[in-house]
Amino acid sequence: MGSLVLLLVASPVVLWVRAEAERHALMNARDITQRVADNVVGPLITEELLGGDAATLHLLDQSVAPWLNSGNMSRIKVWDENGRVVYSDAGSLIGQEFDPGG
Repeated sequence: MGSLVLLLVASPVVLWVRAEAERHALMNARDITQRVADNVVGPLITEELLGGDAATLHLLDQSVAPWLNSGNMSRIKVWDENGRVVYSDAGSLIGQEFDPGG
């Protein structure tokens, strides 16, 4: 009987702890992503980058490399307001267009 009571009490607690851990991990990921966007990528968004300047693309590659190499991020992409990829760590995506709403 004691084991059944323990199971009934522990199960919701375990599920709650798991949900909270997932929520916390997602919040941390969003915070880190926003900081990288604001402090690393944002200052490099220039007319030259939007125009596809090779030197500017290379500078952005160098700036984001530590974040990608650390394993904390897997991809970095920058779109313009029309949904065109102006920068991606996967160079084949640059110039492709995606629906900005979806």
